[in-house]
Amino acid sequence: MTPLELLAGTAHRSPNHRFLQTDEGRCSYDEFYCRVTERLPDVLSVDAVALAVTATRTIEGLVDMFTVLASGKMCVPIDAALPSARLTEICETFDVHPLPGPDMGNGAAKASVAGSMAQGDRLVLGIMTSGSSGEPKLVAHRFQSLMANVRASAAMAAMTPHSRTLLSLPLYHIGGFAQVLRALHTGSSLVMQGRVEAPETLNNHKITHCSMVATQLQRLLNVLAGTDTGDSRGIPPGLRAPMLPHLRHVLLGGGPCAEETLQAARQVGIPVRVTYGLSETASQLVTQDDQGVGQIVGATEVQLAENGEIRVRGETLFAGYWRAGKLDSARDSEGWFHTRDLGVWRGGCIRILGRLDNQFISGGKNIQPEEIERHLVSLPSVSIAVVVPVPHREFGEVPLAFVDLAEGELTQALQRDWVARLKQVLPGYLVPRCFARLPTQRGLKIQRDALKIHARSLDTNL
Repeated sequence: MTPLELLAGTAHRSPNHRFLQTDEGRCSYDEFYCRVTERLPDVLSVDAVALAVTATRTIEGLVDMFTVLASGKMCVPIDAALPSARLTEICETFDVHPLPGPDMGNGAAKASVAGSMAQGDRLVLGIMTSGSSGEPKLVAHRFQSLMANVRASAAMAAMTPHSRTLLSLPLYHIGGFAQVLRALHTGSSLVMQGRVEAPETLNNHKITHCSMVATQLQRLLNVLAGTDTGDSRGIPPGLRAPMLPHLRHVLLGGGPCAEETLQAARQVGIPVRVTYGLSETASQLVTQDDQGVGQIVGATEVQLAENGEIRVRGETLFAGYWRAGKLDSARDSEGWFHTRDLGVWRGGCIRILGRLDNQFISGGKNIQPEEIERHLVSLPSVSIAVVVPVPHREFGEVPLAFVDLAEGELTQALQRDWVARLKQVLPGYLVPRCFARLPTQRGLKIQRDALKIHARSLDTNL
């Protein structure tokens, strides 16, 4: 199946069914199909293998992205806030060309729309990722790997044509683009209005499915609790009835989430399913079922190496990394992709311990920042914690913790209290030597590399 065949089939079965709902209006499946096929000849005429498309939460923006996807060229969704100089650098590095506007092709003879139907094995989607070392990478997928994940994850989420998904993640992230494809696959509706942190959005639009990262879930719980602190532990103890009655399936990914936050979410009836996934596996790789047991998504194998690194191979795995017009499959001789994530199997579920690349050595001891972070977010007032290394005269490097407080100031007394509490559950070398307020971050993901640089500029007196 090709992208255009998927859209054509859904439009044929449900021509008048609402596909998109946005601030600018509504769009049925038939209307969306017509707009894509009208735009397609212009895109086919562009002499390029990969096209960068500004990822906007609009009907026109999604038409552009899907048209490139359907053309047999690789669609590379780009953050609209990206500076033009950075976009130029990305295009030159990865041999990607900006998508021209309508009727702005290169003047070549326009290929037929039918010609795009035969592009089944082409690279169709490229997702920018920062990479383990901060070096940008372009994760390239064929449509087969995307749909293998979509079919499996939509079935696990029990999606039907009556489902209503809130586009709650950026379209330039694999999780956001997967929301679009799941709606298309099931012939259901995609709402591109409001924020997932707003209960009125979820209730007024009768949202049944959405995806979140821990920060979004904490903000939603904050609103439900009627507090400005952002502390999920502020949910009133007596509150038990579901406050979001339409929600059926909430995927939570993008990093660790405090157990207390998960408990608070379930207390108010939010059906959270913790997931682990990567851009390289077309979104989810492992998703919890109703019993909290991790289920592998699709016909994909997961293996733990001797050092605990997670390895993956199977139908949802990407084609490889695209750079300068060449594809690197990034697999070993047996077809395994090495994720650089550390994990352990516990009770039939894989638990993510952290990134191998985040690990550092302090006085000869291996420090895994995520282990410290899990304990930090359980402390009073701490809503987000990120641990990075800072130089130390004696031990080489020691942990510094950036924290986002739910309330109050980062006082010396508070820090002493945290240290005392942490020493009860962690060995001394894992207890942060100093703390700092978490700077404002753009986007939903923590920019760990930027925080490492910022930490070295602080006066830690170590």
